[in-house]
Amino acid sequence: MQEDYNRPLVDIISEKTGEQVVMVQDAYVYLSSSENVNSSIVDEAIMTQKEEENTFSKQKEQSDAKRYLEDTDWIITKIAETTALNGDIEALKTKYATAISERKLARDLINSLEG
Repeated sequence: MQEDYNRPLVDIISEKTGEQVVMVQDAYVYLSSSENVNSSIVDEAIMTQKEEENTFSKQKEQSDAKRYLEDTDWIITKIAETTALNGDIEALKTKYATAISERKLARDLINSLEG
């Protein structure tokens, strides 16, 4: 996944209008006719871009949270194994308290974004 959302507005306008659009100075212009693109189409494209940025941001947050869970699964496995062997898990829970707490936050974030 790319790190930053960067879909150009001219691409969104071109997609919405079905025509190639370029930016000339401060205006969006149809390449085929050199006419300015209607401002309502530009406004709609800006809203689309913001929605896409928001979606991308949520997907990145979710991906980062899932990666964190994967990277710290070994802690839960270690605690489970210690439990299965009737070992002292309190020391492990104390040692890894921050990671356990952060894992819960990551899980809650994933659930809220998926739900």
